[in-house]
Amino acid sequence: MSNPEKLDLAEAADRITKLVRRDLTLGAAMRELIDWCAKRRPHRDWQPLRDLDFAAELRRLRSWFHHVISEEPPDASITGIYFGLFNPTYSSVTVADLYVAGGVVSDGEWIPAVRNHWWPERRYARSQLLAQLYRVAYRSARGLGNDAEYPLALGFAVLAAKQLAPALPRKNVVIAAGFDSGDILTLGRLSTKGLAMSPAW
Repeated sequence: MSNPEKLDLAEAADRITKLVRRDLTLGAAMRELIDWCAKRRPHRDWQPLRDLDFAAELRRLRSWFHHVISEEPPDASITGIYFGLFNPTYSSVTVADLYVAGGVVSDGEWIPAVRNHWWPERRYARSQLLAQLYRVAYRSARGLGNDAEYPLALGFAVLAAKQLAPALPRKNVVIAAGFDSGDILTLGRLSTKGLAMSPAW
């Protein structure tokens, strides 16, 4: 039986893989993920996370991503695009954020050691939503902590990558998303016909 004081993160990752295959808006998918987490790890802080404006953040990310790929598009050497999660400190405050980079993929697998071949100047999204998510997750010693940050930041990055990737001018690239310090999930390969999801998804 699962421990109600700790979310099973492997199960959460599996849930994300199921959600990303469905034809849902980012907001609807994230709310389903939050509801799933809340049933397994009851806590009052799931509600403020459920109330985050996912649609508005996706619009902001589309604008950011458009500027990045318009001003500094990846060249033909790039075979993989990575949407990375990390914990920067902005104005002396630690948050969660997202960035985009490009590198080399071998046999469909991301190679972290060479992922920075494309390292655009405006790569950091400075996501307002991920910053809010982080603040709620860690706002008290009895908060959700990583039980919220891991599934929700990872779910958001994967779902956002699925929405943003088709705008790339370069096709035939593998799309991946994940934590710099942990799991990296490969969504699939982007072609002129769209994003073909990885068999693992």
